[in-house]
Amino acid sequence: MISIEQHPQFLTKDDRREFAVFHYEEFVELEVWLRDAADLLKVGDAIDVVPEEPNASLNDVEKELDRDD
Repeated sequence: MISIEQHPQFLTKDDRREFAVFHYEEFVELEVWLRDAADLLKVGDAIDVVPEEPNASLNDVEKELDRDD
């Protein structure tokens, strides 16, 4: 897994972390990484819904197209 170097600063309220502040470059890196991860999840979902279809070799397809009915 690719790691992103992060150096957030935390803003607190009542001694609890409320917000994380990133350098802009780190934020952009994180945003791109999250977008890529979301795309990968969509691909995984799409693969799950594609029905399994039989595979045919090129030779089988050529024979099927050349046959006289």
